Amino acid sequence: MRAARRKFLLITACVVVAAFFSASGLHWWLNYSGGPGSSIETAIVITAPEKEYVSQKYAWLAKLYPDVSISDREQYLVEFRGRLYDIESFQTPKGERKVYFDITAVK
Repeated sequence: MRAARRKFLLITACVVVAAFFSASGLHWWLNYSGGPGSSIETAIVITAPEKEYVSQKYAWLAKLYPDVSISDREQYLVEFRGRLYDIESFQTPKGERKVYFDITAVK
């Protein structure tokens, strides 16, 4: 009986944690820090491995700009002051937006 109760409590805890992250919109698995990405100086710093970098960048963009499709974006790679930046440019109802990602640490 104890094993069944422990299993039930473990499953319940997992469901509660998953519901919290889903409801709050947090992507706890994303490896980023830095600023809001509105300029090179406030770039979003992505520290994910290279194989995860693109999916994490698109997950971040989809969270903030859910109505912008991938095909409507332009991408630029820029080196500035010894750092590498990935810049995404796209149109929103409020005009053109650029989001700056510092990808220097992506390996």
